[in-house]
Amino acid sequence: MAGEGCLTITRRQLHSIVAHSRREWPNEACGLLLGQDGRVLRVAPATNDRPSPTSFEVRPEDVYRAICAAPGQGEDLVAIYHSHPGGEPVPSREDIGRAAYPGAAYVIVALDESGGRVRDRVHARVRAYRIAGGTAEPLVLRVVGQLGPLHPLGGASEMLEWSVTGRPAGPPATAGR
Repeated sequence: MAGEGCLTITRRQLHSIVAHSRREWPNEACGLLLGQDGRVLRVAPATNDRPSPTSFEVRPEDVYRAICAAPGQGEDLVAIYHSHPGGEPVPSREDIGRAAYPGAAYVIVALDESGGRVRDRVHARVRAYRIAGGTAEPLVLRVVGQLGPLHPLGGASEMLEWSVTGRPAGPPATAGR
């Protein structure tokens, strides 16, 4: 379950989610974030069973595998992430209507029409929400640790929206503790 109004993630984990979103572009990427008390400890990329630029469904086997591994490690499902290729980091009506885990946060990575590449640079905007009862409330996204340039849109280390920029790298590690 996500912490009260806040989700904490490392820079490495955030870059991993953005890299996964870029690999799946132009379709939506999706995955699970596991951890404790609103702090992400593990990124579990998943297969989108409905690959499209406007929809996602996490493959059930990926959910089962991630959650079955989690209890032995003291981890819970703290968030579900997905991308919006060419869109905004805001939940769609479908995202709100299909949100099935009210205790989890929902992280959205927005890539522009270039797949997040601007002049050989990566660019993505990331936001987190709590979705329950047909409404989406923004969460503070606290990013900790050292790795690559991140730009809080507003200047603090705890922001509602983050802009991730940097040179494209090879596939990142998915654990990122």
